[in-house]
Amino acid sequence: MTSTAPPVSAAAGQEHQHNDNENQFHGNSSLMAMALAKTPQPKQQPTRTDAVRAAKARIMRLNSLRKQRDAQKG
Repeated sequence: MTSTAPPVSAAAGQEHQHNDNENQFHGNSSLMAMALAKTPQPKQQPTRTDAVRAAKARIMRLNSLRKQRDAQKG
């Protein structure tokens, strides 16, 4: 048994060819784009104000969920 790939419509084929030609024209190949991608910077330690804001948000979220559970209990 041989499996064949589903036929590609002419419009889809032309679109892929157009994208390939456009990338070649502009000098943007997928390998080049990957090579030029910047390496991620290490995450900085959050400042105290950021930590306080995150802690307050977590407390408010937990309190809200607690209220919702209590309201469902009746």
